[in-house]
Amino acid sequence: VKFLLDFLIKFNTNIIFTNVICSAFGSVIAILSVRLGLADNYDKIIIGTIMLLVPGLILTNSMRDFIMGDSLAGLIRLIESVLVATGIAIGVALILSLFGVKI
Repeated sequence: VKFLLDFLIKFNTNIIFTNVICSAFGSVIAILSVRLGLADNYDKIIIGTIMLLVPGLILTNSMRDFIMGDSLAGLIRLIESVLVATGIAIGVALILSLFGVKI
């Protein structure tokens, strides 16, 4: 996932689209490895994979901006972190629904 993320960032792709693609790729690898018998739990693999994509720094900078009194910059960064997290959720949910995995 990290190599795919670095590859997509090199081409200046949208961060939300990049996270959808990377989370979907990680989910496919996790589900295929469980179905091939290489792993036991796809959910733990997916959680570990998407932790690379979680927008922790963006959210931290948002809270810093709010504390410093720059409400507009804090709000913009907060919205960006929510959109990135939504992109991650969409990528995982899309693959889980395509493979017919029950939650």
